[in-house]
Amino acid sequence: DRRARSWGFQVPAKSREEAFAQLPPAEMGDETIVALDPDDGKKLWSVSESRIVSLTMAARGGKVCFHNHEEIVCLDLKTGEVLWKAESQPWPEFTGAVGTMLMDDQRVYYACDRGLKAWNLADGELAWEGPKVIIAAPMHPPDLFLLGDTLWIGMTREMTSGTLPRELSRFKIDTFHGTDALGLDPLTGEIKRRLLAGEAFTPTHHHRCYRNKATERFMLLGRTGVEFIDF
Repeated sequence: DRRARSWGFQVPAKSREEAFAQLPPAEMGDETIVALDPDDGKKLWSVSESRIVSLTMAARGGKVCFHNHEEIVCLDLKTGEVLWKAESQPWPEFTGAVGTMLMDDQRVYYACDRGLKAWNLADGELAWEGPKVIIAAPMHPPDLFLLGDTLWIGMTREMTSGTLPRELSRFKIDTFHGTDALGLDPLTGEIKRRLLAGEAFTPTHHHRCYRNKATERFMLLGRTGVEFIDF
């Protein structure tokens, strides 16, 4: 066999908790956010961190937010000044696909394996907490879509497909019928809609290793191929 592995690691441990209890060492300055003037490319400001979670940076209303594996950090978009920080500790892991962040004019939303939370954009105060959001596949951040006046999350514990806790695995649940996505009120976190999509899936294959997407009409899920779920 001429195929070669590009990299790999092993962590001797008796449990998942022990194996992923610690992230690799990192120092302040290992990762940096840099803002550039789009007209001439000149540096406007920079902010250094020991870690910046992949795909979490978002900007809205003169602010930019990101996750550093321990906190949600909110900066002034023009100056880079830290405006507020909010505690948020997802499950430590190595892939960078820890969670998904969205922003609107009033809230910052972050979905991860420890639940969905929303903070006030103005001051970083915790506004509400929602259900746990399970990733669909390795390297696949949780689904989180803001469409109109509804915040959609995919794959909760109620969904009978994808990557699930052992007690809800397909080996104990034969059918793939269940609540696949929840539509929440962005202001309160209350459930407004339940989107049933179990019949769109088959148990013959795991979820594809690319992110789900959404349009104004459809949620596009990548399990067997591409499933179009009508909102």
